[in-house]
Amino acid sequence: MAKRIRMIILDNETATDMIYSEAVSATVARVIRDAGAEPLTIGVHGDWGAGKSSVLLMLEQAFEGDDRTSVVRFNGWLFQGLEDAKTVVIETIVEQLLRDRATTTKLKDAAARLLKRVDLMKVASKTGGLALTGLTGYPAPDREQCRPVG
Repeated sequence: MAKRIRMIILDNETATDMIYSEAVSATVARVIRDAGAEPLTIGVHGDWGAGKSSVLLMLEQAFEGDDRTSVVRFNGWLFQGLEDAKTVVIETIVEQLLRDRATTTKLKDAAARLLKRVDLMKVASKTGGLALTGLTGYPAPDREQCRPVG
């Protein structure tokens, strides 16, 4: 009787190109570099297992040591509600910029002001939901969706 061999392949991002994602990563890196100071938004789309996370990891490595570029890691899967995710994205970007570029007092002060606003947005969101619940006796809509998962 023949034995079956089963292989389990982990679904982890990798900088080692196993599915020919390097061409995509190199193209995106070139587009980013060619954009200069112009605003730019790029989406990396694909089915599950297509290599999106690996492309992003390769991009991160492509910009290592580039003092003009900051790489910000954000796991959007941790958040279900849009408002909560937006505040955390802003907060994450500001904190990364402070780590990468906090060389001037002017930047540090501007970042501190922005982070205070983000904190106020968090408080306003929670307070609004609690007030609605207190006034009506019903839970605020989508309150559960705004919590981090895990």
